[in-house]
Amino acid sequence: MKRLILLALIIFFSFDVYSQDKIEGVWDCKDSNTLIEISKAGEEVVGKILSSDDPEAPIGELVFKDLSHNGEEWEGEIFAMRKKKWYKVKLIPEQESLKLKVYAGIFSKTFNWPRTE
Repeated sequence: MKRLILLALIIFFSFDVYSQDKIEGVWDCKDSNTLIEISKAGEEVVGKILSSDDPEAPIGELVFKDLSHNGEEWEGEIFAMRKKKWYKVKLIPEQESLKLKVYAGIFSKTFNWPRTE
């Protein structure tokens, strides 16, 4: 019985770690060739600007914060550089892309970012 419980716990925690790995990586946001890196920073998962062709893009700046895992999805906030404002966002890792649904009041917009190497 103890082995069965131990096995169930190992399987449960391995799925959580695996789904966290699916969101971590470098993503092309398709705007001025800007790359966003999502990674674990201490106990938090955050996203920062890794590189960009836009000379005004603040490299290293935080663009995702307060990300929390909710099943297959992640929820948190995304920073809109042009508007200088934080918006609610839902992130859904797919095969080799990241689906983002950004909420502004009653409106929402969906984006798909491909994973890069």
